[in-house]
Amino acid sequence: MALLDVLTEFEPETLVTNLETFREATEQKLNNIESRISGDITQDWATTKLQVDQSQHARSRDIIQEILENTKKFAEENRK
Repeated sequence: MALLDVLTEFEPETLVTNLETFREATEQKLNNIESRISGDITQDWATTKLQVDQSQHARSRDIIQEILENTKKFAEENRK
């Protein structure tokens, strides 16, 4: 009954105003959290993409280096 006593203690307009204020504050907090999550996801994607790109470029350079070395060995072996 304590809750009922508290609710009947205030005017309906006051209760509605307080509930609307609470709803707006809660929505703002949720929007802030959603924005932070979205920003973190975007940053994570950018970081992951950069890491994958760097890894692929390094692998491509290693493959090209190996091709050059094998070509050089092949050319030297065929001169003999």
